[in-house]
Amino acid sequence: MEDHPRIQMQLTEALGNLFDVVAVIPTAAEAVAWMAGHPGGWELAVVDIFLKRGHGFHVLRECAVRRPDQAVVVLSNYTREPARTSALEQGASAVFDKSLEMEEFIAYCVARADVHARAQSRSEQVAA
Repeated sequence: MEDHPRIQMQLTEALGNLFDVVAVIPTAAEAVAWMAGHPGGWELAVVDIFLKRGHGFHVLRECAVRRPDQAVVVLSNYTREPARTSALEQGASAVFDKSLEMEEFIAYCVARADVHARAQSRSEQVAA
């Protein structure tokens, strides 16, 4: 959930190398509705705190109950305390400052994709 078009495009490109990007949603209400309609249809949600319409904390609260393999990451320019702690308390798996911690964010996403790929491989081996 990112409302800035250029950042949306950059994130989609970067994450598209790691995951199937299934939705890019600019508002909190649309994100909540999409996630409610697709509870198992995602592995990683990237949420900004401040959106043009709505608030990322609303999205966090709405997807706090999810499968253990699903992660919700806050990527925002507003990560100072108490926002960082509040995001984690409301269900964020991790919080990254998009101005200062992009390398850490990408490393986190790569690690999540690796875990997902290994789980998929084990699942396919068991099915065979």
